[in-house]
Amino acid sequence: MINFLTFYTVPDGEGMPFPGKWVKDAPKEEALVHYVGWEPDVQEILQALEPTVLCWAVHVMGSIPFAGHEHVTIIGDAMHAMTLHVSAGTGQAMEDACMLGHLLVHDLTMRDTVPATMQIYEDRRLAFANAVIAAACKTGLMYEFNGPEYNGMLPMDADAL
Repeated sequence: MINFLTFYTVPDGEGMPFPGKWVKDAPKEEALVHYVGWEPDVQEILQALEPTVLCWAVHVMGSIPFAGHEHVTIIGDAMHAMTLHVSAGTGQAMEDACMLGHLLVHDLTMRDTVPATMQIYEDRRLAFANAVIAAACKTGLMYEFNGPEYNGMLPMDADAL
């Protein structure tokens, strides 16, 4: 058995409401339509898929200006849902939890200092998490030849000029 993952970005879909189920079974033809014209090796792999494939909607968010208020904060995807292109989402969530845990058990953290503790967490994590979101987005655009600097030519085509 081979676990095969493809990623298809819906152009201009970011920030739009998602109309269907977040995870669904679909006929493999629903996935194949996005790869018409790809290399024969890719076509061969796609043809070997089971008749039904699992489709997942990937929900992302842009950078946010703050991560909480007073005694409440957010971590993980609630703060930095991102695409899969830098494989950092789970790691970011673990870093959030680790830092927040260390801050909350610190000797200087008391009930009345929790808002300041939450601010320290936000000051240390939010800018970095927002930078990872931006890197994931930029990397995804590059992988899909959709970046603003992409001129429609694959790098190998430049030698043909």
